[in-house]
Amino acid sequence: MKKSYWGLLAICLFYGCSTKTSQPVVAPRVSKPPSPIHEPPMEVEKPASIPCASDDDNDGVNNCNDRCSGTSYGVKVDSRGCRIDPCTLDDDNDGVKNCNDKCSGTSYGVKVDSRGCRIDPCTLDDDNDGVKNCNDKCSGTSYGVKVDSRGCRIDPCTLDDDNDGVKNCNDKCPSTPSGVKVNSKGCRVRKCDQLKEGGLQVTEVICRTSSDSSVIEECKAYCKEGCLSPEVCRELKR
Repeated sequence: MKKSYWGLLAICLFYGCSTKTSQPVVAPRVSKPPSPIHEPPMEVEKPASIPCASDDDNDGVNNCNDRCSGTSYGVKVDSRGCRIDPCTLDDDNDGVKNCNDKCSGTSYGVKVDSRGCRIDPCTLDDDNDGVKNCNDKCSGTSYGVKVDSRGCRIDPCTLDDDNDGVKNCNDKCPSTPSGVKVNSKGCRVRKCDQLKEGGLQVTEVICRTSSDSSVIEECKAYCKEGCLSPEVCRELKR
């Protein structure tokens, strides 16, 4: 026993002895995060029906502004939702009010009768050129312009309406009577003009002295035209 004691003492002196009792090492305790709480979703209350979002009669005017509820389907209404008199409307813009229009939906520009129905273009001549619309290739011809069978203008230099030998484009006197002698302008040649232009040397002296009946008749014709003096013409009447 003594030997053991002294042996322990020697060991303690050499290595050092602690009087404290060693405690076991304990790892720190880590706390776990709390588990999430799963709550049921909250129910969101639906908003109550708003009158201005509804249009019960489907007339295009919401209930809150509709002063004439229960409008029949297809009836035209104003901003208050009330029926519009069809005799104030012309939906197809053909000039005939809806209440009288027997052919609604007419295409723009189509000619219609008093019932709002299409008129056959072969019964119309809008530019009054003598060619019906259905055959008129040159619509809108000005009044009085000569046209061909297609309704297109004819060059006036190809026409001579009064048949006086002068084309319309140069004729300053249209509608000359048949057989009347005309000048280059298409105007009637007067006896006085013949004295100058024709080179006839008929003078007042010849008219006074000639006994030739043909000359006398020519002189009388000059008198009718006012070409000779009144004195000469009085002598020719004797």
